[in-house]
Amino acid sequence: MDRTTDTELSEPAEAAERACRFHALRDLQDIARDGGLDMDILLDKRRYRGGPPANC
Repeated sequence: MDRTTDTELSEPAEAAERACRFHALRDLQDIARDGGLDMDILLDKRRYRGGPPANC
């Protein structure tokens, strides 16, 4: 009889998912630091909340 709980099964998967998200965030930070993303455009909430467009 298998006595492994769902929690025991999910802990390694959750740790792997957390590590994957951490690495993706680190990669995104590197891209932004190197100028690969226009942070002013990304942080302009008017672009995705239906407000008037920003003056670019």
